[in-house]
Amino acid sequence: MRDINKGNYLKELRLKNNLTQKDLGDLVHYSDKNISKWEQGKSFPQDDKTLNDLAAALGVDRKDLLCGGKHSIFESKIFKFSILGIVIVTIIVVAVALITKTRVYLIKADNKDIYIENGNYIVSHDYVNFSINYIDTNNSNEIESIELYKYVNNKPVLLHRTNSFPIDIYKRKSEKNSLADLARHTTVVKIKYKNNSEMDIKLEFKNIKSDYANEENKSVMSANLYSEPESVEEYLSQLGFTEDSNSYIKKINDEISVSYNNSNLLKLDIENENYKTTYKLYLEIDKMVLTKIDARTWRIKDDNLVASKYTAIDCYKTKCNNEEEYIGYLIFLKDKINSFQKEIK
Repeated sequence: MRDINKGNYLKELRLKNNLTQKDLGDLVHYSDKNISKWEQGKSFPQDDKTLNDLAAALGVDRKDLLCGGKHSIFESKIFKFSILGIVIVTIIVVAVALITKTRVYLIKADNKDIYIENGNYIVSHDYVNFSINYIDTNNSNEIESIELYKYVNNKPVLLHRTNSFPIDIYKRKSEKNSLADLARHTTVVKIKYKNNSEMDIKLEFKNIKSDYANEENKSVMSANLYSEPESVEEYLSQLGFTEDSNSYIKKINDEISVSYNNSNLLKLDIENENYKTTYKLYLEIDKMVLTKIDARTWRIKDDNLVASKYTAIDCYKTKCNNEEEYIGYLIFLKDKINSFQKEIK
């Protein structure tokens, strides 16, 4: 195989250095006839010593000689600078992506019997937001304090304390707050009650989004974290009601439960040692029936009540503590359910 390119390049270098074939031959210890054969492409040296001597005499790299002066694109300076540029740009893009990446989590309780309403945790490049609207623990005792802890090396670190729901903590990343890594640690909400009892609720974080890049998207994201329910059943499920035959039931605590059935009736059942009390609230008319049964004598007392005399109360936003307030919760649910029925019609 003729080495035309190598030979032409060798001749070009020799002339550029003002050397005759004999001069170059003397430098590398070959005859001028050998130099002539190399330049014609009839042969070309392959041994390292001759190649190194030729390269030194002509002021080039031996790779230049072997390539005939034509570098592989992978060895060219332009290619190397291009690759370097690509690497630098890639590093910058990845760094920016990591900086602007926003992680969004839903907050749930580790205990499936405990319902957390609208719990979300957002970690952005410039802020952290932790919020829980309400935690339904099926405990009717009055709350004294609510504390948020993160466990580091099995030791609790207090992050926040308040005395009522909702919990809403917003911190700038520049404040070097310790809220930014809750999903990687055991995180607990401790609720202390005024009767000296307390409850620890271990939190779970479910990653649902990581593509919001700035704070302006926070309102859009928050609006979409919890999709609007499209039916009564879906709405009640979001509130923690469970389906039982033709009814949806929610146990508030050991004594109180609320239920809804498909006959357009809401019920509040309160049962203690002395009485079993039931409030039946009709959705289509302004009527509520009170039935009270004496647990000792089994005497039954019925009363018809005017539902509109009671004020609607959302027990998830305002803690309900007594019978009248739970009646208000029935009124609130009635208004909500009727609004769904109107949309369907």
